[in-house]
Amino acid sequence: MGRGNWYQKWLNNRSFIIENDRLKEKKYIFASFPRCDMHGFLDANVRPQIYADFYSRFLRMRDMNVLFPVGFNTLCSKSFYESKKTSNYLDDKIPNIYKETLEELGVGINEAKMINMRHNEYVSNLQSAFIDLYEKGYIEYKNTIVYFDESKNKIYDSFNLDNKKELPRIKEKCFVLKIDNLSKQVVADIEKLNISDTYKNKLINLLEPKEVLTLNLSLSNDKTIEIELENPQYLGSISYILMNPEYINVIDYTDHDEISSVEQYLENGNEPFAYTGVNAINPLTGAMIPLFVSTAENKDFYLGMPGINNEDKLFATNAGFEIINVLSDDVLINSDFLNGLDVNTAKKTIIDAFIDAGIAAKKVVYGKKEINLSSFDPFGALFPFLYDKEGMVINPLKNFLPYNFNQAFRPQLLPNVDLLGEPLEGTMNNLFSEGMAPFIAILYDEFNSDYQMLSETTKEEYNTWLPLDFIIVDESSLASELLMPIIIHNILKKELGYDLHEFAKKVIIAPKVFDNSLSPISKINNNLVDLNKLMDKCFADSIRLYYLSQDINNKFVFNQYELEDIDKYVKYLRDALLRESDNDTSNLDYYFSDFATKASILISEHRVVDFINLVKEFSIKYIIKDIPSKDNILTFIRIIFSVMPYLAEEVYEKQFKGKYSIINEGWPV
Repeated sequence: MGRGNWYQKWLNNRSFIIENDRLKEKKYIFASFPRCDMHGFLDANVRPQIYADFYSRFLRMRDMNVLFPVGFNTLCSKSFYESKKTSNYLDDKIPNIYKETLEELGVGINEAKMINMRHNEYVSNLQSAFIDLYEKGYIEYKNTIVYFDESKNKIYDSFNLDNKKELPRIKEKCFVLKIDNLSKQVVADIEKLNISDTYKNKLINLLEPKEVLTLNLSLSNDKTIEIELENPQYLGSISYILMNPEYINVIDYTDHDEISSVEQYLENGNEPFAYTGVNAINPLTGAMIPLFVSTAENKDFYLGMPGINNEDKLFATNAGFEIINVLSDDVLINSDFLNGLDVNTAKKTIIDAFIDAGIAAKKVVYGKKEINLSSFDPFGALFPFLYDKEGMVINPLKNFLPYNFNQAFRPQLLPNVDLLGEPLEGTMNNLFSEGMAPFIAILYDEFNSDYQMLSETTKEEYNTWLPLDFIIVDESSLASELLMPIIIHNILKKELGYDLHEFAKKVIIAPKVFDNSLSPISKINNNLVDLNKLMDKCFADSIRLYYLSQDINNKFVFNQYELEDIDKYVKYLRDALLRESDNDTSNLDYYFSDFATKASILISEHRVVDFINLVKEFSIKYIIKDIPSKDNILTFIRIIFSVMPYLAEEVYEKQFKGKYSIINEGWPV
């Protein structure tokens, strides 16, 4: 019961095509894209695709219009390095292996909605969205601080850093997504998700939340600035303040005599900072704190505390700034009324004193102001810009997309490009390409739709399909597959209006796949699951049934013996369904009708494991051990079509001489 002619029958029957039918209820299902690897699925985690296909087939049987875009994540993937060892050019060999494997497993693929993240159609829409966000000011090209892994020549944002924060931080010219004005709404949307508090906290923590004391500092030019103190007990240690011109208008805080030097810094930026001629007054000690213009830190005001921060100390030493020590034998010094107090007591004392005096307040802020979108990986989507070094501007290639790789691994443009400049180095990272996928999928087709992310026409299309009925996210990709889409959805709401539908009704987070020793399945552990070999031994339906037999919300422990047991059950069931019988009547009609009702309820409530158990128990009792009528069998195979499509089609053709797909029979009512 492999792919055979059944899959071609589904394609001929247009089973996976989205219909232009306004009367049909629309459903949008999105699942994590498998990552390409030379040796099969990297971690055997095909559960999201199988689960989504199972549910989409059920909805189609219920006569609903279903958008389920199957995709292949082949950007920023090691598979291309591996592929290059056996091929002199970039080809479709690897993605096609995945496509064929998913088809063998019965995952319904609509060619017009099959996203390959490297193909021109998708890359063109991705680049067009990138330009739209750039022109609206959400994306900037600037110097930013990133983590650098010299051994792999990779740069990381804290989003995709995992536990690598020991890597050195460097300043690199990158594209960044600005999120400083979106954080509160993003957090509000995360809080509304129907996921555990553990996952909610993981997502929110990526935005770097912290409780701070906010207060206004008086300046020597009679103005004030609002600052945020995570550790206000160290207020006496502030010896300099850096103002980032990319976040605020620094001229407003510059003395008239220093305007020319600040403007020179803004124009050239050769020096690490420029003095504004203005000082802030420390409300704790009364000391004067000089203000400097600098892009060294990615925030509006950065409070330099070299007395307690080693990086600040190095900066202050090189710049010749004062270093104020505020700790001696674990108690405060040089800190006015905090002198002699331990750190914890001092923190509570200054917070209470400042709040009681009405000069400060507590609030939660989010330290994550921007997200790096750049990568050094040569096999991602190229940035759709040319850099004019002479004019120091970047020119969007809006009318020349897609801007892609040719077979020689070199950037190429469409003919007759007359813009000034050279290709920008680097490529988009997975945070952007995966984050955009659920939205691009709405408009994406094989004819390369004219994708304008922020147009009113696009809004109508979004509202046609949003909210997603559910989205299945790989646990290891929370940042790129869930948080980034939520951020992008908030950009869309901000630009297109807050009557834009919500992002998703239901979120399912699928943990990793493990082996019997509870080690994650991966190349590193040398325990990859070769699905193609499994399909040589077992029915494809058995593999589907096995992957659906454990709760999608829990980690999946792969056990080949369990799979073999399920395969034996499927073979027994097949023999029972195909046996010769002239039984046209049955006293089992009630039980089959009740079975259909219960099955529908369980699937609708996403109680898939309960549904699988119901099918097994019912089939053993009423199919394998009993003799149902043909009408009973027709009811049964319509119900199991979502989980065992090949078996259902085989029985439908042989027992009922079905010319078309059983999907045309619909769900039994």
